[in-house]
Amino acid sequence: EPMRQRILQDLRDEYQGMSHDGTGRERFYDVLLSSEGNLEFVLPHTTKGTAVEALANHWGFSPDEVMTLGDSENDLSMLRFAGASVAMGNGKPNIKEAARYVTTDNNHQGAAKAIYSAIAYNNELLKNQ
Repeated sequence: EPMRQRILQDLRDEYQGMSHDGTGRERFYDVLLSSEGNLEFVLPHTTKGTAVEALANHWGFSPDEVMTLGDSENDLSMLRFAGASVAMGNGKPNIKEAARYVTTDNNHQGAAKAIYSAIAYNNELLKNQ
């Protein structure tokens, strides 16, 4: 873990921010850990958060009407966008801290539990209107 963090920091120091891509164009990159052993170099406008926001805007949903589930650093942007952000039980502490709710892990139907809980909550809201 210490070596992995050092490598990640070195890559962030070298590539995060303004950098040149393979064609010589300047680009801004974020360097993210996605899953064990994976690094992602992404343009800021190509994050999961900006994708979820674009879809919400397209369909006329406010952030409070959006639910996202995540367990990795590349999920942080969408967890921060959604009003109902859910971290998986197997997520790292910083992912759980960023989310509004935490469910069980992947091996214990965490995603299904979160979705069923949201459906039950919405049904209760509709019943009380």
